Formats: sequence, C-alpha cells, structure tokens
Amino acid sequence: MRKLLCFAAFLFLSASCEISQAYPPSYVIAGTPGIGESHAPPERTNPAGDVMIEPTAVQIEPTAVQIEALPGQIGGGAAAIEPTPVEIESSGSNAGAEPTPAALTYDGSFPNEIVDPYPKRFQTDPAADGPSDDRMGWYYNRSADRHQPPSAQGVFDIREFDAFYLGDVNKKTVYLTFDNGYEYARLTENILDTLRDKEVPAAFFLTKSYIRYTPDLARRIAADGHIAANHSASHRDFPDLTDEEICRELRETAEYFEEITGYKMDMFFRPPSGVYSSRVLKTAQEQGYKTVFWSFAYVDWETDNQPGREAAFNRLMENLHNGMIILLHAVSSSNAEALPDIIDAVRAQGFEFGALHDLG
Repeated sequence: MRKLLCFAAFLFLSASCEISQAYPPSYVIAGTPGIGESHAPPERTNPAGDVMIEPTAVQIEPTAVQIEALPGQIGGGAAAIEPTPVEIESSGSNAGAEPTPAALTYDGSFPNEIVDPYPKRFQTDPAADGPSDDRMGWYYNRSADRHQPPSAQGVFDIREFDAFYLGDVNKKTVYLTFDNGYEYARLTENILDTLRDKEVPAAFFLTKSYIRYTPDLARRIAADGHIAANHSASHRDFPDLTDEEICRELRETAEYFEEITGYKMDMFFRPPSGVYSSRVLKTAQEQGYKTVFWSFAYVDWETDNQPGREAAFNRLMENLHNGMIILLHAVSSSNAEALPDIIDAVRAQGFEFGALHDLG
C-alpha cells in the first residue's frame, strides 16, 4: 500500500510539473487598457526574459485548463487530467443538455447620408514639419447619431502614414480585429470556430509572448486564412523607443511568428495600448506596415468583470457604422458568446465583413 501511495504521489508531481511548463502564467495585456486613455501598468519579466505588462490592480492568473493527451500519457508529454464522473439524470435524448440561448437581434435606424468624419484641416502637417515625438493615445469621438462614423484626433492626418481607424465610410463594410497578448480559458478557439462556421475574415494582433505560449493558436489563425498581425515583441510604449528599437520590435515578432508557425506575418501593426506619435507611424510605414487603430472598442478585457453576452452585443450593434474597425479582446467571454449573434445581426443590417487588405 505504501508503495502504491508513493507511486501515486510521483505521478501527481510529474503531472503538476508538466502543466506548469506547458502553461506558464501570462500577464501581457493586448491592445487598449482604456479607450482614449494611456495606462502604464508596472512592467516585469518572465523566466524567458520577455518584458511583460501586468494588469492594473488585479493579477490575472490563467484558470484551470484541460490538456488533451493520449490515454495513460503521464510524464512523457502533456499531463492527462481525468475529469470527475458526473451522473446526469435524463428522460430523453436531449435531457440534461444546456438550452440553446435565444438569438439576439437588432432593429436600428441607420442614416441615409454619411457625414465625412475627417477634419477639413488638421492642426499640423508632419509631411511639411517633419514627424514629431509628441506622445498621443488613440481616441475617437462618437457622433450624436452613433451609426455615423466617429471622428478622431485632429492633430494630423494619420492616413499620410498608411494608418487607419476607418475603412471607406461610403461602404457598408466592417472589419473585425482582435488583440491577443495573452490567452484566457482558450477562448480564441471558440472565436476561430465561429469565424470558420460563419465564413468571416478577421485580423488578430499578436505579441511575441502570445506566439511563444500558444503556438497552436497562432498557427491556426494563419492556417484558417485570417490576418496574423504585429502587436510588438514586448508591448512597450513605442514613442519611448528609438527608430532602431521600433524596427527591432516589429522584426523580432514577425521573424518569431514565421519560425514557430511556418507562416509569414501580415504587414499590419497596432501600437501597444494605442500609444503613438507621428514618428512611430512613419517608422512603421518605412518598414512596410499599415498601422490599424479602431473606431469601436469598449472595456472588455477585465475577465472578472464581464458585461455578458447581451451587453456585448448591444454595445457593438448600437455603434455599427460604415467602415467600422472593431477592436475586441479575445480574453472576453462576453465577446466569444455574443460573436455568432453579432455576425448575423451585422449582416442582417446589410453590412459585410471585409479584410484589412482592402484599406487604403
């Protein structure tokens, strides 16, 4: 009996070791800590030496993840976690199954005439004055009619640097983008399944650490035909970097993605936390990148404070507009649950989903 207990303890420790190595804690926040705001959470490094950015106030730890393995596979690969048997009473073929949630719909009133949201004159002209190091955080201004494209910062025209926050405002096209800096409960799998089933293209902005810790998902994003875009290697504020450091951040992420997945990274870039300057945009442009901001986002990355499926659906649909570039975070359970209904409702309003390659 003592030998049996010792052997069981050895198996448990081996399994724990495998799990901790396969799924190290992830802290990098992808995308926007706030809409129009620039937060600066404390930096740290993980054992691999990557610079991480921790969520503010609360440290987010990955929840328990079921790791698939061959039956009886312990110690030599990923640890097999045996589920606890649960008896489900049933009186018919579908008894015990969770009910399918009712489909969400939207019946909005859309404008007949679209107002051009870009200013007639910008405050500065970087082409004439030279690029600036003035630090800015991306923001947009909702119109009183939320189905009109929102305006945005009016300091300079970001389109001069192949940067966009809208597509063609004369077309009923929207662009679906996700920021992926870390993974939570494998929600990206659900998102990719929905996109596959609904035949919708999307863009995923990936950090180097995301590629490192979830190479299977990074590989699937490209294999499924979606855009795998650059969200930097270390998620630092780019205005704080030299031109050489900016180039290295972009190059390292793209080269690592190709090394790990076998696919080339698409030439689209989203500045970490939406923090930028005209110099940052110019440097990215010189490296062949289009910079992609957004015309819709909301506080969706707080995994312990999710608004729910219906709230996520309503927020997006109430702001649906021509040329809309949607920023969602793939760690949001609300987004993952609402996505099928969002896609159906967007199409029901006569919109189509476009690919970022159509910008510019």
